[in-house]
Order: sequence, then structure tokens, then C-alpha cells
Amino acid sequence: MSLGDPFRGVSVHHLCNGFLEAVQRAGLTRDAKVYEVEKDVIRAQGADQICPRDERKGTAYVDAIDGEDEAGRAVFMLSYTWGYTVGDIADCLMIFCQANGLDPKRTYIWICCLCVNQHRVVEAREKGEKISFEQFSETFGSRVSTIGRILAIMSPFHNPLYVSRVWCDFEIFTAVQKGCEVKVLMPPAQEEALAAALAGDGSQIDSLWRVLSGVAVEKAEASVKEDLDNILKLVEDQVGFAKLNNEVARFLRAWIVDTLERHVKSAEAPLPGLCAKVGLFMRLTGELDRAESILKLGMTSAPPGVSVERAVLLRQLGAVHQDRSNTDEAKDLLEEALAAHMETETMNTYDAAQVLNSLAILQHSLFEYEKSESMLRKVVEIHQEIDASSVRTATAMSNLGNVLDDMEQTQEALEITKRAREIAEASDSSSSPEMASILTNVGKLHHKMKQLREAREAYERAIAIHERMGTVGNRQGRVVSKNLKLVEAALSKRGMSDFNPGPEGAMAAGRCVQEERLAPVQPLLVPVDFN
Repeated sequence: MSLGDPFRGVSVHHLCNGFLEAVQRAGLTRDAKVYEVEKDVIRAQGADQICPRDERKGTAYVDAIDGEDEAGRAVFMLSYTWGYTVGDIADCLMIFCQANGLDPKRTYIWICCLCVNQHRVVEAREKGEKISFEQFSETFGSRVSTIGRILAIMSPFHNPLYVSRVWCDFEIFTAVQKGCEVKVLMPPAQEEALAAALAGDGSQIDSLWRVLSGVAVEKAEASVKEDLDNILKLVEDQVGFAKLNNEVARFLRAWIVDTLERHVKSAEAPLPGLCAKVGLFMRLTGELDRAESILKLGMTSAPPGVSVERAVLLRQLGAVHQDRSNTDEAKDLLEEALAAHMETETMNTYDAAQVLNSLAILQHSLFEYEKSESMLRKVVEIHQEIDASSVRTATAMSNLGNVLDDMEQTQEALEITKRAREIAEASDSSSSPEMASILTNVGKLHHKMKQLREAREAYERAIAIHERMGTVGNRQGRVVSKNLKLVEAALSKRGMSDFNPGPEGAMAAGRCVQEERLAPVQPLLVPVDFN
């Protein structure tokens, strides 16, 4: 590819070698941020060369290097911030090449700091010239859509700096609009931090839900307020903040699942507890096949004989089969897990409560409500003894309320479910799978009592959580989606909504008003396998 081509990119090989060597020669380290190397490395590289694009002195970095191993037509565009370190950027790209079997010498990346002529950017700034938003957005938008594959560095994983920068959000927005492929990358230290988040008692898995629920591009910042206003208006008008936030969360979720899977499978002897936690996260995000694979790997490394570790893995495997509606297989695995807890005398623990919870859900699905109620009362009792104010206690109470409602014990169901929601709202888990489960059961109660607006509010909040977590397609997500359609149809029938349900929805509206027929709500399996 000739010098000066607008899609000329730098090879990953060059970034990890020639570029980092230039950084070192400039008296800087790999920990230097991009804006710290811009003058003495990036601009310095082409300071004395003639730019092939405008035939003036001073060229873009990418036009100051030559050779097929160093530069060529970009096959990926890097989306990042200048606040990341050059070492982290190089490491991310090299790991990406290694993980995907790509030759670093033939994997060319379009990176704005190296591929835009920074000499001209500085000249324009010194003259007080301003590049219009329209011109800038057209330039970057064309790069995104033409290259078609975006590598987005998001770090740290628990609060990505990337999302707070509005131009990064614009690149993701454009990629989503154009249907481009997006892959999230993170530095090795962040992969280690993610693994550490699940080490020990594993309670930090809750932080993963907070990561996904905390994405908010509408809170982004920019050095030029006009750019910020223009981009946010563009996003709001064309796709909406909620959709873009969900897309970014989807990219992050894929990175988390891939990273956890790679971490577990690369370990010489993966810990059974870690496998259970990783399998749990995968299951709750709908990755059932991958969850089962990880859980079975944990079984091979668990101590032989009866143990709590094996019981936890058996329960998770049973839950996977429940999510697949394989009732017989689920029952066998769950009963084996329960027997293990009895033999190890650990029936008053979170882990045992979860086995009982899963068995209660199974009995509920078979309409064995009295058996389900008995088990769930024991689950609530265990949770209350451990921590009466936890979201896990709230979810157990909500599950019990759901069963009581099906047994026509409406008043007790209302009281328990109301208290469950209060506990959950007061916790730090208002956007977690547990909260989605509670809201689904709250909606069901209002729905049955023909309090349709209240039912819709609860269902919509539950759906919003499922959308952010990527679980709309799982069992719980499908149930709440179906019930929401029935509520909207009933509201439309009564002239209380602008929703147009169509012919099928209109028929459902008649059924809903006359019979209040609801999809059978399955309580969500509560993710508390953290001991």
C-alpha cells in the first residue's frame, strides 16, 4: 500500500517493537500515556519528512515508516482513549493476534494518533482553527464503516474510561449503526483483576452485574462541549441511550465470558469453586453450553467422594438442565447435591439453600405447589439467619410469594413480595438478575389483581435489566416479555395505552381482560454460590 493512503495502518508487530523502542529512546516508558508521547515520539517520527498527502513538511507517523512488516492497509480500527498507556495498547493488540491466530506482521491497525497527521492538527490548533463536528464525524465515521471491524479497548473492566469519552461512544455508535464487528480488548492486568474478582469467597461476582448496569454513555465527557452536545443528541435521536448502553454492555459481557473461560481452561488444575462461579455467570447470561463445559471441568478437579465442592457443581449442572427444561436430568443432579449437603452436615448454608431453591422451582414447574412452598420456607429461613437484609434473602422471599400467589394465598403473597422488593431496592443490586426476578413476581401479582399500570411498570423494569444483562432470551426473560405483551394488549383494549398490539395481541387482550391468563412465571435461580 502506498504512503499517504487514508486507510494505511500500523502493524501490531511495529507497535510492539519499533514504536515502543522509539518511546524508550525518547526517555519514556511503556507506562507513558498516548498524549505524553505525542510530541517526542509520534510527531518526531515524521517531523523532517514530506507528507505524501499535502506535500508539506511533517507527516503522519504511519507515513514515516515503510516496509510490509511495519505498515499496510488497515484490517482493524482501534477505538481507545489517549489516556491509555502505550504498553497496554501494544499488549492488548498482541494478545488479540495470538488468541485469534493472526500474524502480527500482517495485522494492520488504523489508530488515530498514528494515522492522522498530528503536525496539521497542532498547526490548526495554534492558528485557532477549529475542525467542525460535521467534518470530524464524517472522517471518523468513514473509517469505521469502511474498515468494518472495530477493536475497542475498555479499561479498567469495572469502570471503563473508554465509555466516559464521547468520541469513543461516537465510534461505537457508528459501528452499531453500520453493523460493524466490535471486539472488546483489555490489558493483561485487567484480565488478572477479573479473575481475582472471583477468587476468595467470590462475592465480587456481584460487581460484574454492576459493571454491565453501570454503562451510561449519556454521562460521557468531551474537551469541546459542542462536540459533546452534538454527539449525545445524535445518539439520542437515532438509536437512544438505552440501546447504545445495551450494545456496549453486550460487548463487555462477551469479553467477560471469553476471559473467564480462557482463564479457567488455561489453569493446570482449575479450582472447583472458581468453575462453579464462572459457570454461574455464564448460565445467567444464557451461555448454557459453555457453562456446562466449565462446570464439568470443575467436577474433574473436585476432590473424590462426597464434598460441598461437588454439591455446588452438581447444583449448577442441575440448574443448567432446568434452564433447558430437562426436568429428569435436573432432578437427579439436584437430589444428589442435596444428599451431599446432608451427609456433610451443611444444610444451613447458602449452598444448601440454593439446592432447595432449585428443587422448589422444579416442584413449582410440575405444579406441586405445597412441596415447593415447604422448601422455599426453609430457604427463606436459612437466608434470614445468615443475612436478613441481603438481596438473596429478598429473592428467596419473592420466590415464596410467587408460589403462595399460585396457591391463591394472595394476601400473604402480597406482604412477602412487598417486603422482598423493599429489601432489594435498599441493596446495591437494583440492576441484578435477582432484582429482575423480584420485579417479575411483583408484576405478576399486580397483573393478576388487574392493576395493569403497576404490572407494566414492574415488567418494564425487569425487561430493562434483562436487556442490559443479555438474558431476554432465557426462561425468565421470555416469561416477562410474554406477560408484558399481555398487559399492553389489555391496556390497549381498555383505552389506557398508546400501544398497538396487532391482531394477535388484540386476541390476547380479550383473554387477559376476561380470564387474566398469565404465562407461568418461573422464579429465577438465585446466584449465591459464593461460599
